[in-house]
Parts: sequence; C-alpha cells; structure tokens
Amino acid sequence: MKYFLRKMYFSIFASLLVIITVATTTFAWYSSNQNALISDFTIGISDSDDASIAQLKLSIDGINFDTNLNEVSVMKAVLKQKGYNTDFMTDTSVRNEFAKLSFKNATPKDLNDLNKGFQKITRTYSYEDTSDYLSLDLYISIDNDKYVGLDEGVTISFQNVEMANGEDKENLFLTPMPDHPLLGPIPQKIKVNPVNAARIGVVTYEPCERGKPEERNVNSNNIYSFSSNTPSISKDGVYNFGGINNEYNAMIEYYNSIMTPNYGSISLPREQANREDELVYGKKIIEPKLGLTSKKMVKVRFYIWMEGWDSDCFNAILGAKSGYAIKLTTGNA
Repeated sequence: MKYFLRKMYFSIFASLLVIITVATTTFAWYSSNQNALISDFTIGISDSDDASIAQLKLSIDGINFDTNLNEVSVMKAVLKQKGYNTDFMTDTSVRNEFAKLSFKNATPKDLNDLNKGFQKITRTYSYEDTSDYLSLDLYISIDNDKYVGLDEGVTISFQNVEMANGEDKENLFLTPMPDHPLLGPIPQKIKVNPVNAARIGVVTYEPCERGKPEERNVNSNNIYSFSSNTPSISKDGVYNFGGINNEYNAMIEYYNSIMTPNYGSISLPREQANREDELVYGKKIIEPKLGLTSKKMVKVRFYIWMEGWDSDCFNAILGAKSGYAIKLTTGNA
C-alpha cells in the first residue's frame, strides 16, 4: 500500500504556481510584454512500498542533507542560478526578488545539452538569448545502503501521479483556423490549458563523494512534458493540440494567420520537427547503474520553462494559472 512517509515541501520545484499577467490582446506567444509571475515550487518525497524512502536525503549545497529543505534557501538557490548575489540578502528581500521572476516563451539552444541555455523566438523569427526559465541544482543521497540492495545503487523516479494542473482558459481566434487532421474543424472560440506548453528538463551528473560537491561529467539529459503529444479534446472541451506536432502546429498556424502581412510566415525548424518530449510521469531520473550509495551523491539540475515551439504556446498561457507538484520516490514509480 502506497502512502506518504515523508512529505517535504520547499519553495520552488514543483507545485509551481505560474500566474501570467499580460496587458495585450494580440498574439500572446510573441508579445513583448508577456510576464509570468512565479509563486511556489514544491518537491516532495513520496513513499514507495518499502522503508528505503526514509533514507532518501536532499541538499541544496551538497553538504547539508535533510528530508526537509528551507523554503528561503531554495528561493535563494534559484536566484543565485539567475545571477543574483544572495550572500547578504535577508529572507524578506529573497522573497521579494523571487516574486519578480518571470516566465516567457523559451526553447533550448541545444536539445541534447540543456546547460547551453535557452532562447526565445522574436517576431522576426530570429533567436535571442533568454533567462525566462527556472533552474535549480539538487543533490540526492541515501543514508543506509541496506534498503537499496548490495552494490546496486538506488533508483530515484518521478512518482507516477499527476504533477501539474492548470486553469482552463477560453481563447478566441482572430481568424479562422484550418481543420486539424485528427481533431477536425477548430471552433473560433476554444478552451486551452497552459500545462500543455510546460516542460521540465532533468540533467544528472556522475556521482561524487557525499559532502564534497564538484562538477562531474553529465550522465543524462532529458526533456519531459506534462501533457501528451497526442492531440485530444477533454470531456470539458479543453483542446490539447499535441505538443510539437509537425503535421499541425496550432501556434504556427495562428501566427501565420494573423502575422504574415507584417512579418512573413514561419515554419517549424528542421531540428524541432521530429521532437516528441516524453511524459514525465514515472520516469526514472537516477538509475541503479549510476551507483548512488550512502557514500555518494548525485547532482540533478532541473529546468522548467514554457516551450515556445509547443502547439499550445500561444494565447493558452495568456493570464492563466498553472501549478506543479513534483514528487520523488525510490524504486519503480
């Protein structure tokens, strides 16, 4: 029987509440004043079916491990990743600066190396560097090897439960949209959900000695989606256009229908055309073969962003709210 043995929340990674406030009625995906105010992230440790979860420990600095991480210290870690000097910031100033962080459309510079940074797409279809994403380094270790097998190491996974929820938002297309090959005719007025455009990137590093953080080689680099790549319409009439779909990309179709007279049409770049980000639910982020033991720790770098090339990344995120609650668990999810 599954139950929560540890429930640990700290501010930023995951129960991400994203509130997008945009003062524009034009194409939100390309608008210059698009602003996403970011509230809470939470990361929780959830139980699998044995006692190994009790031995799971997390750290921001790779030195001090616990099952509970201080909210402000996590906010501070995120600000530091974005270039802030947090050494002498008070708790109040940390919270105030964190509340100013924003989300805008973004896409990785390199799909195989998220550490190369992110870029946004401008109205003239050119890329510009952007810092409109969040990143956080988390160190993971375990206290007692007897709970994870002899020399097998430990598996850490995202728990196989819903991690994201968003506010359904009505949108009105300014011009008629072409029929979707699977969904059929697209009404001029539809409902969309911002979660469909969100992504989480996970970069894991080779283990190093516990309590002695150092930058090791990257072990894996993965991009996950919170929604399916399969186009669908929910029972409540909410459209999911299917991620980055090269047959029908609603974002591109909409852009071309209203922006072409001024800026010319765009098309999905070749390097993006066959991209299908896996669903995050239940995915392993640390494999046993990595060799995580009580004497070692693994650094995991998380990225969260609104994927600009996603089919649902247009007015879907205009003024809507979304929340993310990432849970980690030992063993298979």
